[in-house]
Amino acid sequence: MLWEEEYLKHPRDLEPFKFRLDKESNRYRAPLTPGLVAVLKDRAIQWEAENASRKNPVPAQKKAQLEAVKRWFFQDWKRIEPKLRTSIVEGISVFLSLFDDNPDVKRTFCPPAECYDPQANADFKFGRPLPSLSWLVENGRVCALNFPIAMNAGLAKALGSDVETRLRTSGAQSRARHGEASGKLFPTGVISL
Repeated sequence: MLWEEEYLKHPRDLEPFKFRLDKESNRYRAPLTPGLVAVLKDRAIQWEAENASRKNPVPAQKKAQLEAVKRWFFQDWKRIEPKLRTSIVEGISVFLSLFDDNPDVKRTFCPPAECYDPQANADFKFGRPLPSLSWLVENGRVCALNFPIAMNAGLAKALGSDVETRLRTSGAQSRARHGEASGKLFPTGVISL
């Protein structure tokens, strides 16, 4: 950042660095590059670097999330025996590979981000995303998982367990929100593969 007087003393030297006047601070600003630093030092121009984090502070929630990840990583994960850590990583890797090794499965369960963009996907050219299970339960919709175990045993079992757990959780949350006596039926889901 430069005060206006400093900038006006050296307009030709500073022009290539695309300075812009910030009306709020009444200072000229430009991205700090090694070339700009060299010109500022060479011409003995008074300048000040602005700390980006001071201008755009990190929200408290983001700081709390980072602290939680650090706590988990250093106090839990790093203390686990290397053999157990390796086993956990291998298990996660095997599970995630179930969704990646078949293009149809990947497209179904990991659709492109454009699929969820109401403007880009207004005509559903990227596919029609499945509503959340909680929405399905809240609206009394039926959700059936048709994934024969013979197609991919590992994926069928994982999906069946996941869908059943999510339906049970959604049903319990709905009952808690609306009360047992609301007269509304909240299925907890039955999944058979």
